[in-house]
Amino acid sequence: MGTIKMNTLCPVCGFNLGFPAWKGYSASHETCLSCGIEFGYHDVMEASGIIGTKEEIYMMWRKKWIEKGMPWSVSEAYKPTNWNPKKQLKNIGIEI
Repeated sequence: MGTIKMNTLCPVCGFNLGFPAWKGYSASHETCLSCGIEFGYHDVMEASGIIGTKEEIYMMWRKKWIEKGMPWSVSEAYKPTNWNPKKQLKNIGIEI
């Protein structure tokens, strides 16, 4: 019996979260340390007030994050050594 591999990449920025953002219909309610999106809040129309599908919300969030210069969203103490947001985006097929 095979194991199911859970995708642990942030759907906005490609950062390896270490956990899946969503498991079925259940959000992790965790925040991506890289881009700052909170799963189950920022990506839910009813909570965020942003109209669109999750994928559309991720695209809008990504666009704003890139326009801001792709800043690390939390304390520098959590920032990985040699962090490269452009390389990270390639994890989800986004070329900058």
